[in-house]
Amino acid sequence: MGPLHLPSPRPFDIQPTRTASGALPRRPQHAGFLGRSGAPTDSSFGVGPRQPASRPHSTHSVVSPKTPAIMSRPTMDGFPSTSPRPLQLSRMGKLASRVPFAALVASVGMSLGLSTAVVATTALVATTNSAVASPMAAPAQDTPDQIWRVDPRNGRIRTLQGTVTVNSLTEVVIKIGDRDNKYTSAEVIEIQWGSVPPSYRDGKLLAERNDYEASVASYRTAAGDASGREVVQAEARFRAAQTLLAWGTQDSAQFAECVREVDRFLSDHSGSARVPEARYLKARALHLTGDAAGAAAGFQSLYQTGSAGDAPGYDKGFCLDAGLEAAWAFLDAGDTQSARSLFTSLGSGYAGLIGEKQDAAPAELQRLRDAADVVSTGEGFCRLVGDQTQQARSFFESKARDRNLGAAGRSAAGLGLAQTLLAEGKHRKAQIEFARVAALDHTSRDRTARANVGFAEATMQLGDGDSADEARRRLTLVVEQYGDTPAAKRAATLLN
Repeated sequence: MGPLHLPSPRPFDIQPTRTASGALPRRPQHAGFLGRSGAPTDSSFGVGPRQPASRPHSTHSVVSPKTPAIMSRPTMDGFPSTSPRPLQLSRMGKLASRVPFAALVASVGMSLGLSTAVVATTALVATTNSAVASPMAAPAQDTPDQIWRVDPRNGRIRTLQGTVTVNSLTEVVIKIGDRDNKYTSAEVIEIQWGSVPPSYRDGKLLAERNDYEASVASYRTAAGDASGREVVQAEARFRAAQTLLAWGTQDSAQFAECVREVDRFLSDHSGSARVPEARYLKARALHLTGDAAGAAAGFQSLYQTGSAGDAPGYDKGFCLDAGLEAAWAFLDAGDTQSARSLFTSLGSGYAGLIGEKQDAAPAELQRLRDAADVVSTGEGFCRLVGDQTQQARSFFESKARDRNLGAAGRSAAGLGLAQTLLAEGKHRKAQIEFARVAALDHTSRDRTARANVGFAEATMQLGDGDSADEARRRLTLVVEQYGDTPAAKRAATLLN
C-alpha cells in the first residue's frame, strides 16, 4: 500500500486570511476537493485537503466531491463529522452565515482549529443534508453581479454591484453604470453572479440534490450558451468539472470524464481566475482514476507555478498544498527520488510561509503547521516505498515519540508505522496501529481511508474467525463513504 494522501488543498475558505502584504487572497478551492480553492480537495486533500477536493467563486454554491458521510478534508480533511455529501460554501465566512446551520458548523469547526477545507466541506454537507434551500437559488435575470473587494489601503471589505465583464488571473472588471472599475485579482475575494442562464441555476439546484448527472448536463448547457457572458460560461464549465468529480464517488468512470471536462475548460478559458483550481481538480481526478504518475506531474506543475508566491492569481499556500499532493502521488507511482526532492523543498516552503503569516487567523496558522508536520514524515514513506522497511520503522517510531508534532503529524507517522509493520508481516501489530489511526485521525480523509484499507488487509492476513466479515465491512466503508480518496480504488479491488 502506498502512503497517505492529504485531502486536496483547502477547497473553501471560511474566513479571509491576510497575506504578508495585508491583502486578502482569493483562495482557490479544491474540488476535491476538492478542496481551499475545491480542494481537494481535498482535495483534493492532507492536513488541511486535498480533500481533495474547491473555492466557490460565487454564492451559487460549489459542489465538492461527496463522501458518504461528510467530506472532511478537502480539514485537515477529516471533517468534523463524517458524512459525505457535497456542500457548497462561500469563500467568506460572512456569506456562509446566510445559512444559519452552516454558519454554526463553520464557527464550531474554526474554534476547534480545523482546516478551512474541512470546515467548509462539513458545513456544505450539513446544509445539503438538511435540505436548506439557497437564498440565491433563483435570482431574477436582471439581478446585478456582486463582488466583495478588500481595500488594500485599510483592509476593509466593500461590496460592489454591477456587471462583471472580466474575471481573470490578473484582474476583475465590474461595470457600474457607464464606468469600468478594475481591480487586481488579489483584491476580489468573492463574486456572486446575478444574471445567469436558467440552465446554470438548474445545475446548481440539481447538484444540491445530488442529481449529478442532470446537474452536469445543465452546467454544460450553460457553458455552451452563446447568449451568456463569457465569465459565466467559464464558471459553468468549471462547475461541470467539479460536479463530475462529485459524481465519481458514485460512478468511478466519471473521474476520467472530469479530466476531459477540465481540459476543455483550460482550452476555452485559459486566463480565467479558476485556472489554478481547475489544474488541481484535474490532478486529483487523475489520482482517483489510478493514474498516480499523471497526478504527480499535474500537481508538481501547479506547485512550480505558484509556490514562489509571485504568479498572479496563484495563492502560495494553495500551490504548496499541491506540491504535497504531488509528493504522495509520486510515492504511489514508486518514484521515491522525486518525492524526496519535493518533501525537502516543501519543508522550507511551509516554514517560510508560516513566518510570513504570523498575523494570520489562528486556524490558518495551525493548518500550515500541520502541513509542515506531515511533510516532516515524508522521508519515512520514501524509505518504506524504497523497501527499506527497517529504516522506515525506526524513523516512524521516532516520529511517534516526537512531542513537538501536532495531531496531523502524529497520525501520519502512525499510518507510516502501520504500513511498515504490514510490509514486515507483523499483521497483529499493524492491525492495532491501523485501527488507532482510523479511529482517532480527524485531520485527513485520505489518511483515514488508507488506514481502514490497511486494517482490512492486516485482518485478512490474520485469519481470525470473523476476519473476512470485518475486512469486508471496512472495505465497504471506504468504497461507500470515502469514494473521493485514492484508497477507494484499492478497497474496491480487494472487495472484488
